Amino acid sequence: MKNQGKGRDPVSANEIPLFVQAQAGCSSCLDELMRRHDGLVQAVVRQQVLGQLPFLEALQAGRMGLWRAILGFDPQRGLAFSTYAWPAIMRSIWRAVKRQQRRATRLDPALLPPPQDPALLVEERLVQETLLQMIDHLPPRLRGIMVAYYGLEGQPPASYRQLVLDQVRLSEWWYDRAMTKLPFLRPLTDQ
Repeated sequence: MKNQGKGRDPVSANEIPLFVQAQAGCSSCLDELMRRHDGLVQAVVRQQVLGQLPFLEALQAGRMGLWRAILGFDPQRGLAFSTYAWPAIMRSIWRAVKRQQRRATRLDPALLPPPQDPALLVEERLVQETLLQMIDHLPPRLRGIMVAYYGLEGQPPASYRQLVLDQVRLSEWWYDRAMTKLPFLRPLTDQ
């Protein structure tokens, strides 16, 4: 094939022996080609939608694709290596993303809550009822804060941020301003 594009050979003459030797099993040649073309992997990874896949895992998957591309590339065909390697790297990243999605959707029994002991459930309910009786005499607004904070009426316990926004009824703007002006309160709201 004649020179294409920018007026240079698709694969430089000094890289052709590296490809041949890497495909024959020379690990130092393979390492050199991997090092030379690592920028291609990073360019492909930056353009992909990775979903829940961490960036470093995507890089690793892309490098495995580059490795496969180096071992399968035929420099005699006149094709630029990047043209051949780009789709191989993309496929490898897509496979990794798909594997990660399958892992994320699989139900892990270790993440399921342990079975509850009926005696503990009864005791927990008695404690909640006692607390509700104790806070019954409080003013309605303070009672609402206590119920929300401890999750006494079937709702999950509220965070400090939820309490400030819902029970105290400050706007987001006031809340954010207070956190800026009073930074010592910030650890309380992050819980």
